[in-house]
Amino acid sequence: MLPFFRIIKRKGGIFHGKRKKELLQQTGSDSGEESAKPAETKTGLLGGPRRSSKNIDFSNMTALEIYHCAHKLFASGDIDNGKKGIILAAEKACPQAMRRLACMYEKGNCVKQDEEEAFKWYKLAAASGDFEAIRYLTEDKGLNYSEEPLEWCMKVAEHGDLAAQIYLAEIYRDGNGVEKDVEESLKWLNLAAAQGNEDALKMLEQVEKAKKLLLDAEGGDLEAQYQIGRYYYHGYGLAVDIEKAKDWYVR
Repeated sequence: MLPFFRIIKRKGGIFHGKRKKELLQQTGSDSGEESAKPAETKTGLLGGPRRSSKNIDFSNMTALEIYHCAHKLFASGDIDNGKKGIILAAEKACPQAMRRLACMYEKGNCVKQDEEEAFKWYKLAAASGDFEAIRYLTEDKGLNYSEEPLEWCMKVAEHGDLAAQIYLAEIYRDGNGVEKDVEESLKWLNLAAAQGNEDALKMLEQVEKAKKLLLDAEGGDLEAQYQIGRYYYHGYGLAVDIEKAKDWYVR
């Protein structure tokens, strides 16, 4: 985050770092990382963001290069060329640009607010493999996993996306939008762990502990029965199951 009193020069005057933060919020991002939901638009202190001084030639850039260039243009205050670049990159099927454009339409940042257009671009981004768009549509917009999202998520996970692999492991473990499937959950967890992901490795460790505790608990070990109750209650290596937790607690 920029210091509050950092002075940033521009043609025709200066403005404070706070002004830059407001400007970046108008474009839907205030850092190098985009989120699925953009920041709210705020009115500038000096009559709005700096407009473009010249047109940028995107013709020799790939879709991803256009997207990164547009992101930098937005960050520098060049709203016209930034918007032009995002739209062009989205039309060239860049998943990140599609999601960014969806954010802009959803909040009315630099374009006229349009929920239908936003939803269209979110779906296009998700179908193109943008996991953040998939997660946003399912968690925030309530799109059911019986529809396209599961297929989209599978496609991303199969290409090695760690977040998607862990997400699939969790939803299959808990039966969240899909039928519970322990084997399918472990399959994705093992794939994530094979890439050295610490969260996946910890989850697998909990699964192994849960298996041993369950065997000991079924053999009559009172401490194991109490602990397996905790595992079911909190979801440590097992799907959360309050009824099973209660059953083991009272034995």
